[in-house]
Amino acid sequence: MEASLPNATGDNSLTSQSLHATIVAQGDRNRSEASASDFSVDLGTLKVTASFVMARATVQSGRKGVTGSFVSRVENLTINGQPYASTGSFQQISITNVGYVNLNEGHFGSGYETVRALHIMVPGQNADIVVGEAIAGMVSGTADCSGTNDYVTGGGWMMGTPSAARATLGVAGGRNTSGALWGHLVFNDASGSSVQGTGVTAYTVVNSTTRHLEGTCDIDGSAGTYSLNLTDNGEPGTSDTFELTLSNGYYASGALNAGNVQLHVPCR
Repeated sequence: MEASLPNATGDNSLTSQSLHATIVAQGDRNRSEASASDFSVDLGTLKVTASFVMARATVQSGRKGVTGSFVSRVENLTINGQPYASTGSFQQISITNVGYVNLNEGHFGSGYETVRALHIMVPGQNADIVVGEAIAGMVSGTADCSGTNDYVTGGGWMMGTPSAARATLGVAGGRNTSGALWGHLVFNDASGSSVQGTGVTAYTVVNSTTRHLEGTCDIDGSAGTYSLNLTDNGEPGTSDTFELTLSNGYYASGALNAGNVQLHVPCR
């Protein structure tokens, strides 16, 4: 399962860009991921912004049964203008007489791993907002590591655009257990170019760290195609790279300023 949105808006001046989500069963594990860039919400007494929010949940079948793990990222977080650093572990930030902001909530039970990267609660306004939630589940199963369903996911923002303007992105793509292609792409360049993928036509394992995707897309309202190279250079992700070429001549390339590219290989 997969989904993506170039932009999202809601009540209380809630905005975000380049949202993407995936749930994939692969080998001996199930993985779920959700991310969004340039999140902002203004509740009057509480304003929260973050340049990147991501949650990734994994459940795995092994000799000890089903186990769960998670990764959570909240980058460049501000609360009422005050910066806060996320540790990747659970944190609760109390705003006196207003409410709470929880970071990196994770829970495993009955074969399900649930992670919420950013959870905003203002009881006086009945506000309960979750940004970046991923749920992966498995009751039992046997491992099949012989599949070809290699895939890649990624999200974040970068400055490697033609005008050096900030661009946000969300992407996923690969092959399912039957070898069929799947995936999505959202890309927003602050200088004005917006791209949304409409299909994947090629997926190639370039080497142990890089994947190549090609597909059809909408470019500023017109039909086009894209070619994309994604490289996972390890955690925390700021050395990961994104290289996009569009059929109209647009080209953007560089390391992520915030975010993550993650390769997903069966049983690894």
